[in-house]
Amino acid sequence: MDYFTHHPTITIFKPIITPEGKLKGSLAFHLDLTSMGFALRQMVAPVQGEFFVVQRDGKVVLHSDPGALFKPFVRDELMDKMTSGEGQLYEPGSDTWYYYYSFTNPDWFVIFRVDNATLVNLTRHETNLVIGGFTLAAIIIILFGLYLRHASRSVLMNIINAIKTGDVKRAPRLEAMLSKAIETNKQRELSYVRQATIDALTGCKNRRAFDSDIAALMNDHQPFALALVDIDNFKSINDTWGHLNGDIVLRNVAREGLQVLQPLEISLYRYGGEEFAVVFPAEHIDNARTLLETWRINVERRTWREDGLTVTFSAGLGEWNMEPLDKLVVSVDEALYKAKQQGKNRILRA
Repeated sequence: MDYFTHHPTITIFKPIITPEGKLKGSLAFHLDLTSMGFALRQMVAPVQGEFFVVQRDGKVVLHSDPGALFKPFVRDELMDKMTSGEGQLYEPGSDTWYYYYSFTNPDWFVIFRVDNATLVNLTRHETNLVIGGFTLAAIIIILFGLYLRHASRSVLMNIINAIKTGDVKRAPRLEAMLSKAIETNKQRELSYVRQATIDALTGCKNRRAFDSDIAALMNDHQPFALALVDIDNFKSINDTWGHLNGDIVLRNVAREGLQVLQPLEISLYRYGGEEFAVVFPAEHIDNARTLLETWRINVERRTWREDGLTVTFSAGLGEWNMEPLDKLVVSVDEALYKAKQQGKNRILRA
């Protein structure tokens, strides 16, 4: 007890020793425990409880209530369990938790005491908040998922239709960039298909397309007729009027054929050099010769820019009877050869 203030105090001192080991004096402090307890009253605990400091014997040396000073606050059984460092202890009799931190020299313990019921209520409250938060989040996620599913399905169907048809006008506005990519890819695809199957000079289908189309008809056992067409005296045309005019002849003979055959969806192929092939599907087998004659006559009657230039062609025509393709081609080619031998500018059946 302080002699002048009559407040409970604790004196802390430390001897002052010289480097030579001689005692020079002591440095001492009188700690006013009542004033220091005021600081504890200002502390805001995380949960409802109380802070205090006790000695090893369990008596209070610092408390927000000055009347509690130097009174036993913690039972000896609990104090014996408190080790150096920090930890927590539960007292079943009072249903109380003690959280402590130990000091040495002086041998004191800073303790925070809280009722177990307070912690249980706090845990329940926090748990309810967490459960409520998770429940709300789950509801939001489910609702968003349903909306996203509906929206994405609609968008996806539009995209799929645009990809299938190449019609980007029906694609959703949000997919404008994708629509542009679809259109570009569609045009590129058509360009690649055209390059792979169309003869650049004549505009007819090429030999690769011929092989593919014939194979498809034969695999499906679809009846068809095949014609092989060869421009008469083409070498002489090249030698007399030049290869540039030879290309013009090829292009215009093909154009005359396309004008006759294309409206009926009959395919015309450049078979090789100055030779063309025509594949007549089942519905045009009977009038195949008539169509070839129309084409032949149109070519024969055509007026050319070069004086003295006359262009005709000869053709062989045969119907597929389930024989291998090479046998059909040989028979049609023999009919073409006979047409040449008989004076050219004519069509013979195999």
